[in-house]
Amino acid sequence: MTDAIPDDQFELNLGGDVVYRVKRKRGRPPFERTEENARKVNMLLSVGWAPERIARVIKDPRTGRSISVKTLRRHFSPELAERDAAQDQREARRLMRVWDMA
Repeated sequence: MTDAIPDDQFELNLGGDVVYRVKRKRGRPPFERTEENARKVNMLLSVGWAPERIARVIKDPRTGRSISVKTLRRHFSPELAERDAAQDQREARRLMRVWDMA
């Protein structure tokens, strides 16, 4: 039986039974950061959203599901670190528009 199957596709367990190797990784694929999501996180931080609220809005493009706060912190830590600066930049742009209108 095992003569027709290449040796790299199976192995024998302790009982001597043939166990086939899985070629793909199991479980959910890891989240991949996109520039679109990075811009969205930066914009939502600038308007004062909490990380828990942002994590519910950001979707994993491959699964279509929301990410966890832990995943948000892992992949978007530069944006989260610049939270106050993003709010200040948004406020400065708003004030400049008002100044230009006056």
